[in-house]
Amino acid sequence: MPAFAFNLSTGIYWNIVILSAILALIWSVDLDSISLEIELNPASGAFSGIAIFVFIGIIIIGQIFSTSGCLHSDSYRNLIGKIEETEFTANVQPIAINQMLIVDEEIAKRVGEKVLGADPGLGSRAELGEFTLQAVKGQLYWIAPLLHSGFWKWNTFGDQGTPGYVKVSATNQDDYSLVTNVDGKDLHVVYQPKAWFSQDLERHIYINGFRSILYGDYTFEVDDNWHPYWTVTVYQTRIGFGGDDAVGVLTVDPQTGEVKQYDIKNAPTWIDRIQPKQFVSKQVDDWGNYVHGYFNWSGSDKIRVAEESSLVLGSDGHAYFYFGLTSEGNDNSTVGFVMVDTRTKKAHWFKQSGATEKAARKSAEGKVQEKKYVGSDGVTYNVDGHPTYEFLLKDEGGLMKLVSLVSVHDHTIVGVGESRQEAIQDYRSQMTNRGNSVSLATSDMEQVTVTSKVLRIAPEIMKGNTFYRFILEKCPNTLFIAGTTVSEELPLTKEGDVVKVHYTLLNSNGSISIMNFDNLALLIQKDPVQVQNETRLDSLKEKSIQEKSTKVVDDKINNLTNEQKKRLLKLIK
Repeated sequence: MPAFAFNLSTGIYWNIVILSAILALIWSVDLDSISLEIELNPASGAFSGIAIFVFIGIIIIGQIFSTSGCLHSDSYRNLIGKIEETEFTANVQPIAINQMLIVDEEIAKRVGEKVLGADPGLGSRAELGEFTLQAVKGQLYWIAPLLHSGFWKWNTFGDQGTPGYVKVSATNQDDYSLVTNVDGKDLHVVYQPKAWFSQDLERHIYINGFRSILYGDYTFEVDDNWHPYWTVTVYQTRIGFGGDDAVGVLTVDPQTGEVKQYDIKNAPTWIDRIQPKQFVSKQVDDWGNYVHGYFNWSGSDKIRVAEESSLVLGSDGHAYFYFGLTSEGNDNSTVGFVMVDTRTKKAHWFKQSGATEKAARKSAEGKVQEKKYVGSDGVTYNVDGHPTYEFLLKDEGGLMKLVSLVSVHDHTIVGVGESRQEAIQDYRSQMTNRGNSVSLATSDMEQVTVTSKVLRIAPEIMKGNTFYRFILEKCPNTLFIAGTTVSEELPLTKEGDVVKVHYTLLNSNGSISIMNFDNLALLIQKDPVQVQNETRLDSLKEKSIQEKSTKVVDDKINNLTNEQKKRLLKLIK
């Protein structure tokens, strides 16, 4: 199924022209005549054979020169477009903190297999397709279609298709389901990669009027009403036979087979990914590699994409590809990261030196090395104004056991917890112990301090840890949650006590994260030993200050002239 893309800016067009010319040349050559000519006139016959290979060689060389980075380094560097450089500060919130991933693709697959295995009849006729992370109504979900498990299953159920898809929340392990019905109608995924003949997805697109464009990167997405679609990137080659670049998208209704084409600006808003990840990764790499052209033998200022990348949800509701950047030849430190809009390809470079994801992951695993947990791919978040990696620590069975947060600045600062909230609290405690300041003035976070009476308070044990839920008189519609890591006064607090609470409000969903808790009704007396130790410490501090002051005065007096000393004595008298 070749794409007859008759577009002079498209390398495939020239490939087809060249291939056609070669085939026409070979077809027109009478090999028997050449053999006979070689026997009768060796020089002339050899020349004819050489001419054919020279012609083919010229074509191949021309293709190389039209595409080579040696001659087109500027074009490759600029293919990603303008990358805006931004310093990482407290005012930059590239990723919504309330959308921290606690379910990665591996965990989603395990959950999906569990859901599929719950129905033996369904599990025997269908299998899970590839999971795709996407935003639905402002929340991140892993979604995978059900596909035919083989030719004979397709032969039996082809007209009915497979009955839907599996969705797994990326932020809540308990939120997952098999979706077989939308708006009261059963789902039938008829057109798919595991179908045959006219129901094969790629062939279906091709025979329905899309022979003259290049397309690929088949992704299963749902709209905001949970209706499924296949989204397929339309692209062109910008630099000779290379420089693949997305220019639009196709949507395919897997039930009816309806195919629609859109350019990037007019694509439906529910489509998260128009830009293929492999395209963007290559373009970011070229942008860093050709910073001083092709012949940069010293590698000056070269940067490259560092290891893993991921898809994240920004605080603006847009989906982004996240790519860590490291300098050429350096695998242990990062120079920042790039966030690329998965629809428009608009890119931001956040300059931030520190540890690479690999080094930070080792630090997170080392925090609980006795448990032999393995860290997931990391994502960078803005936690209290500090760039922070998040890793999911999993056991040998692939089950998530802990959430870990690691400082990009100093990867020895590690916070862990069985939940996102516990990990954040532990991380904040570690940061404070190291003398790091906390800045909460981020774009989707509001810092709040409330002094009020406690209306209700009750303990709750979650995964072996005790948390306290309480409601304040001034905030009757807000449920506060905090553990003893925040304050040891929580177990002693009762209804009617006046407390002072300092917390962060996440405007996106109203969730809270308590920073400080002070029960003003508790006047805890210090024991005599503690009072004695504090008095002794204060006395030592005062003595030290006096000694330093005395030394300063003595030094100044010693530096005076004899005349100045006499004047000073007269003033004292």
